[in-house]
Amino acid sequence: MTVGQIDRSTAWLAGIALVAVVAIGALATVGLGGSVDFVDEVTRETTVRSVLDVPPMIGKEGGPTLVRAIYENDSAGKKLVYLQRYDEAAKNCLERWNAGKERPSPAGLTNIEEGQLVRGVGKGSAWVRADSEDGVRVITGKAQ
Repeated sequence: MTVGQIDRSTAWLAGIALVAVVAIGALATVGLGGSVDFVDEVTRETTVRSVLDVPPMIGKEGGPTLVRAIYENDSAGKKLVYLQRYDEAAKNCLERWNAGKERPSPAGLTNIEEGQLVRGVGKGSAWVRADSEDGVRVITGKAQ
């Protein structure tokens, strides 16, 4: 293994750990209740909704375009960093848990981790799995 491979492996592991922290934080927040920011991908309108609402949700124009907006706060203020949503299987699992129709399980947690999707805020950016190398770049703000 070369030094470059070690650095890439280390970065990859750090990225996976970051995704896990984000997922655990999201699940902990769900347990506590509260609200989060959403944005409509078509109209770009923002709204504050319950943390229990699982994106994508139906937006103003009737499609599944309402997604979670993830911001970063710094000295310059609040900046939109990336968008987040779930694939259909993960969305269904979270909605069943939130409604009390199903108890959380290891299989469900895996479903949610694998079904969490993110994308940058730039026009034309693609949805990618949050636990992928591209997803880690989006979450850490290093996506191109």
